[in-house]
Amino acid sequence: MYTPAYQLNQYVYAGPQPGFMKPEEVYTQHVILGIEAGSFEYGVGKHTGKASFGDLVFVPPGVSFKRKALGDVTFHLLTFSLMVEPDPIFDTLPIGKLTIGDVNRLSSTYSYLR
Repeated sequence: MYTPAYQLNQYVYAGPQPGFMKPEEVYTQHVILGIEAGSFEYGVGKHTGKASFGDLVFVPPGVSFKRKALGDVTFHLLTFSLMVEPDPIFDTLPIGKLTIGDVNRLSSTYSYLR
């Protein structure tokens, strides 16, 4: 029997808006924040930087996620849970920013999500 590895718990699309509702939050689930327009400064534990279109920010549960919009932002936020215990060698999720190379595909995905 197939057991899904992840369960999507929440999806939020917001913007354009002048900032985030909360400048800092600790989630009980995994989070991915994809910025569609604008940019923001982030902190995920010891990982800090600036994210803009083409970037995804991964936040593990129980870790402080700080964010500050640098002007208007439009973003997609997904929270999800792991349904099976991950293999520590092969199933490690990133922490912090991951840049997507195929931005045309990302734009298409964001369009379908909207």
